[in-house]
Amino acid sequence: MLASSGNDRATGNDRSILSAAEQDGLIEQFGNAGQMRIAALQSITRSRHAVIISAPSSEWYSGERLQMAREILQDGVRRKLSVRVLYHRDDLPHWCTPEYLLSAGDRGIQVRVTDTRLQELAIVDSQVAFMRTQVSLSQEQCMAVWAPPVIKNIQSLLTAAWNAASEPMSYLRNLRSDFDEMDRQVIHALAFGHKDEVAARNLGLSLRTYRRRVAEIMCRLDANSRFQAGVHALRDGLLRPGDPDGEFSYRHSA
Repeated sequence: MLASSGNDRATGNDRSILSAAEQDGLIEQFGNAGQMRIAALQSITRSRHAVIISAPSSEWYSGERLQMAREILQDGVRRKLSVRVLYHRDDLPHWCTPEYLLSAGDRGIQVRVTDTRLQELAIVDSQVAFMRTQVSLSQEQCMAVWAPPVIKNIQSLLTAAWNAASEPMSYLRNLRSDFDEMDRQVIHALAFGHKDEVAARNLGLSLRTYRRRVAEIMCRLDANSRFQAGVHALRDGLLRPGDPDGEFSYRHSA
């Protein structure tokens, strides 16, 4: 759904606009998200003015695609493009460390972190939008859209989300609040090298929730690796050198 409102009228309007755009040949459907992402990156290589990407999960930047995406965005910066990337705080890629977030501006890429749940989008030169939408629990659509009314709609929503999002320093500062007991148990598991699946099960968390907590804790500790997170936790008094290995003293029901 493109509109920010969840009511049926907004949904109907969005569907009507998309249907009309498809009839006019202003929509290209992709077989899967990977094809859409490659097409988006190729479009960015031809862009002249501005690029904004929202909710780029780690799937955007896996394997060889990570290096390709970085090179394409840096090339855009050299060509004086305005490049903005908007991450959701619960879906930060594993390599999106505090160092990366804080240094992005030095590379000419504007980065912000939002609490607003967004679609996966890439808008290039305000002329084409690449979007991944969830049609149902088991079905998604991946498309490129050239219809001006659609692009205007989603760009206004994306701009509002960008304006309300946190800059990296503010986001990291907010994360560095007091650690609760569950955070300390996760830090303990990290420090002693417990596998994610084992630690999540022992703490009564889903694997996804556990890994999200790990990512947030690494940001809060200014750590670029799990090992470094353990070192910083020991430095900050969150761990004691004599803590027993393998013991989980706290269980939590998710």
